[in-house]
Amino acid sequence: MTPSAKPMPTKLFQPLLSCLLACAVVAGIVGAGFRPLVGRAADPPAAATTEQDDAQESMAAKAEILQSSRWRRAIFELGEWLSVQKIYPPREVQRIKADFNTKVMKMSPQELEYLLDDLEAKFKIIEAPEAQEARAWVGQY
Repeated sequence: MTPSAKPMPTKLFQPLLSCLLACAVVAGIVGAGFRPLVGRAADPPAAATTEQDDAQESMAAKAEILQSSRWRRAIFELGEWLSVQKIYPPREVQRIKADFNTKVMKMSPQELEYLLDDLEAKFKIIEAPEAQEARAWVGQY
């Protein structure tokens, strides 16, 4: 992006990571707090354990993606573009960011990877020499 553009505050996306980690902690605490008390086996059924393990693995994979340098770079580039683009007014940009965060929170690790690949591909197009020439040409008018 342009050197004069302000970097997007990382504070915007920090709550997302904090929320995911908090959900993982709460899931562990709640899961541990509802063990059978008397007259029952202490171990949950194998299917429930497998589902919990899958959920924990999914949360760990998601957290790994959200903490990766690729993700941070993509979010930085998205913020840069949103800060310099002329299509959406500032209020709409804030709504776009909020919607983006909400959708990301609901995504699986596979969906996050797909989103990350898609964002990177779009940024390559935006940064291509042809796109830069087109922006310069449009800027003349």
